[in-house]
Amino acid sequence: MKLTVTEIAVHKEDESPIFGDIVTHVKLDDEGAGTFIKITQHNGTKMDEIRLDFNEIEYILKAIEMLKAQDYVRTDV
Repeated sequence: MKLTVTEIAVHKEDESPIFGDIVTHVKLDDEGAGTFIKITQHNGTKMDEIRLDFNEIEYILKAIEMLKAQDYVRTDV
């Protein structure tokens, strides 16, 4: 037997990791063409999702850091 983590919930400390209003789920997924990352959030009655290949993640993280580093971006809120 083996235990494998396939999903992680990102949430505020005072919110439920399952039913919280602004919980983000980061999950491994595979539909036959190889493993990818699926990021989901519930938005009222529907679920929004983003699918990322592993080779995209490095560039997306770099883009986020570039945006965050701009002088007019507030990160203290």
